[in-house]
Parts: sequence; C-alpha cells; structure tokens
Amino acid sequence: MISGLGFFEVIIILLIVLMFFGSKELPRFIREAARMIGKLRLYSEKVRRELNEVTSFTSDIASPEKSFRDEVNEKKNRLRAICLKRRKSLTEEEHTQKSALIAEYLFETDEFKKAKTVLMYAAAKTEVRTEECIKSMLSKGRRVVLPYCYPNSSEMGIAEIKDFSTDIRVGEYKMLEPVDEIRNNFLKSDIQLVVCPGVGFDKNGARLGRGKGCYDAFLKELKEKAPIVGFAYQCQMLSEDLPFDYHDIPMDMIITEEGVKRYGQDTTI
Repeated sequence: MISGLGFFEVIIILLIVLMFFGSKELPRFIREAARMIGKLRLYSEKVRRELNEVTSFTSDIASPEKSFRDEVNEKKNRLRAICLKRRKSLTEEEHTQKSALIAEYLFETDEFKKAKTVLMYAAAKTEVRTEECIKSMLSKGRRVVLPYCYPNSSEMGIAEIKDFSTDIRVGEYKMLEPVDEIRNNFLKSDIQLVVCPGVGFDKNGARLGRGKGCYDAFLKELKEKAPIVGFAYQCQMLSEDLPFDYHDIPMDMIITEEGVKRYGQDTTI
C-alpha cells in the first residue's frame, strides 16, 4: 500500500488508472508513485533535520544570553544586600547628622542655586532623610516635586507639593508619596534638578536601585536636560563596578556626608 493513503483512496486511484490508461499502465503507475513517495520522504526528512538544527542553534544562542542576565541579576542582588545591611547598621543619630550634612552640600552646589524647581523624594526607612531638606526648600520659595508609583506598574508620576505635613501619604510599595488630590499637576519638562535615592552607587556614578526600574525609566527622558543627583551615605559607595544594563541611568553627581562627587569631572567639594 502506498504510504500516506488509505485503502479506499488507493482503490479509487487504481480504478481511475484502469479506466483511462488500461491495465498495461498500472504497474508503471505504481512504480512511479512509489518513486515519488520515496523522494518526498527523503525531502521531508531533510527538512525535518534542518529545522532541528535551526532550533538547536537558536537554543544555543539564547542560553548564554539567559546565563548573562542571571549573572547580572545575581551580582546586583548580592551588592544590594551588602548596601542595605550597611545602611541599616547606622544609628539614629548617624542618620540625622549625615542627612543634614548631605543637604548642606546640596544647597552649596551651583546646580541647586540655579534650579527653581527640584524633583526630590520623601525618604523611607533607612534612606538619606529628606524631610528637613524639603521643608527648607519650600520655605525659601523653591518649587518641590515628588514622585509616586502607579499601582502594579514600573511607571512613575510626579506632583508638586506645598506642605510636607499635609501633601504626603504612604503609597505604593509602602513609600511616602504625594496625596491623590494633587497628582498629575506638574510637567516633567519643568524640572530643573533631580535628587534621587539609591541602594548603592559605584565610583563611576552608576546607581543600584531596588530592582523595580521606576527611576531608570523616568530619568531616561531627563538625562542631559537636568542635572541628576544621587543621595547616599558613604557606606553605600561600592568599591567594585556595578554591572551595567541598557536601561540604567548614571548620576551626574553623588552627594554623601563626605562631599560632592561630579562625574565627568575631577572636582570634589
């Protein structure tokens, strides 16, 4: 029986051959049909092997990429744990004193003096504290903008606050954020200086965040348009380089209790 055809299909084909070509042509037809089916089998086997090779090759290419991504994430998680542990080890008094020094260094920079509108952050847990810094800016007539995260998203919004005591609430990811009533009231293009937190920073100005990517996505549009400043304690500064992802946004300067470090320059205040 010819492979790929059922019994009744074969009978019908044979009857058609008998009707139109006679019994003499029947053996030749069977031979030709068998030869064609043999060729089709060889061709289909060749195609199958080539498809398997392509699939195997694609798998081999994807594996190193996945391995590299896993390696980057593993290193970031390791460094994140180190920085968080160092930050948590600071005493209450150290948090207060170091944060005050960091704010003073910020106020002394030309970038801050020129900026009428500053994107800050409301500190949470063991981050460099910003409440007094924000209150000072508001009292001096600076416009202060704070970020907030959209629920179940890495997208970040901004809102201008007027009073730290009434315009802040605990929001997404248990972070302090502007209250709902004042959200979406400010244009990103009006920001003249950005101050953002970080879990850790390296000597090249690379920032290690919490891993959600909120700041990197937001800062991408502001890079080169407004100075971007990282707030950190000196214990958060890493001696080894952070692995760099395509979406990572480096800082223009980092301020710790030891001073201001500008990147692309050798000046430390």
